[in-house]
Amino acid sequence: MFRSIRGVLDKKKSNFIKTGEKNSDINRVFSKFLNEYFTGYGDLFKWEISYNSEDGKVVINTGSKLIAGELSLRIKEFSRLLKDSNLKITQIVIV
Repeated sequence: MFRSIRGVLDKKKSNFIKTGEKNSDINRVFSKFLNEYFTGYGDLFKWEISYNSEDGKVVINTGSKLIAGELSLRIKEFSRLLKDSNLKITQIVIV
């Protein structure tokens, strides 16, 4: 009738570890994307990228409309790199 607390905690821990692994994989792919398409410019701006495992959404925060616009022009290439890395993303948001 009641679930054991240990089973629930183990499931939460497993989900947390998987989300952390996905975040590091997405960070690695985004760094590769910057090095490939924005050589020399990747270090000129601050960026944060996060992954929401519940809905498969990636959010890239650049803090600059100009940089966000430049990234959005190359979004297909970034999507291709994610797909090549076997990362399933439903939505990419650039702010």
